[in-house]
Amino acid sequence: MKILHIEDRFHPDMGYQINFFARYHKPSIEFKILTSDSVSIWQGADAKKLFTVSDPEFEKKYKVSITRLPILMEKKSKYNVWILGLIKQIRKEKPDAIFVHTVEMWSTMRILLHPLLWKYPIVTDTHTLYNQFGDSSKFKLFIFLLRNIFIRIINARKITVFYTAEENREILEKTYGVRPYLIRSCLIGTDEDVYHFDAEARAEIRKKLDIKESATLLLYAGKFNKLKKPHLVLEAVSKINKESKENLHLVFVGPQNEEYIKTVFDQHLQTVGCKVHLVDAVRNTELYKYYSAADFAVFPKENTLSALDCQMCCLPLVMENDFTNRERLKKGGLVYQQDDINDLSQKISELLEDEALRKRLGKEGYEYINSNYNYKQIISNTEKHIIELIEQKKRKLCK
Repeated sequence: MKILHIEDRFHPDMGYQINFFARYHKPSIEFKILTSDSVSIWQGADAKKLFTVSDPEFEKKYKVSITRLPILMEKKSKYNVWILGLIKQIRKEKPDAIFVHTVEMWSTMRILLHPLLWKYPIVTDTHTLYNQFGDSSKFKLFIFLLRNIFIRIINARKITVFYTAEENREILEKTYGVRPYLIRSCLIGTDEDVYHFDAEARAEIRKKLDIKESATLLLYAGKFNKLKKPHLVLEAVSKINKESKENLHLVFVGPQNEEYIKTVFDQHLQTVGCKVHLVDAVRNTELYKYYSAADFAVFPKENTLSALDCQMCCLPLVMENDFTNRERLKKGGLVYQQDDINDLSQKISELLEDEALRKRLGKEGYEYINSNYNYKQIISNTEKHIIELIEQKKRKLCK
């Protein structure tokens, strides 16, 4: 049984959902990844090494195969790409089912518009959240075309669309117009085999950074840019009284945008009033060490998959108050009022001063995430549904 996963871009060393599908797919399934040769969204990525070393290692380790096709054009800031030879390659593969990731992508739209591919069971998904919506006429036109052309095909062909967060389940039904019975859960999750609390890793990282066990470590892990705004952590901490943060260390881990560091981040370093450590990006599989070393983490803007990984490591969080963050932090952290730096400072103070609260949130967060966002169970349920679609199609052909 062959399931063809189509993803516009794929990196074998990243922690994207498709990577975990490959890791935990059923042994009875022939797992194929069809993607492009674009690596521009990953700063400093070595394409040659990725294609000749990382891809083969990933294929061998997880018993999958990867096919890469060229693209027509590319803009580094754009995620949507036009994959050349996409339809031809799909027909050549002759899959039992197609999982084309992200309903809003050109690849999905091309497949939906091609009647010769309708003979295969097709499923898709969305990762879009409300904070990605825009007010421009271009965006409104896109939504209009999506709803009135492509979603109509989805509804007519009874194509399953998976939501990856509770927030985009609402978007699928109310904004896009997908019929509710076609919407199913395939949540973005986390991997217990990769993310777990490790006392030895905690000691290792603290020794490396020269942070005593008695000190409090506040962590930010992610991109350094004007969207994620990690400088808000510095700004919020600067408002905390000096005595409360005498033993506080701030650790920032992630790829550092030089312009953002110089023009925004560095401006707040002089007033923060505690030790700050900057660590360059580390491999996805090494992040658990920093999550274990920390006492709590702060992600001041937007949403991040790291929130789930942190909680699997028993790490409490502070995040801004929005739909998805409230859902993911039901048990494992605190939310602050968006754009209210004083409230962010207050929430950080609460965790900084109350060790018992940190421990309780860490324990409850782990239990909640492990029960609801564990990739092993999520992928098992998703593949079960796809297999059912394949069997239904076969029964129809036999009649």
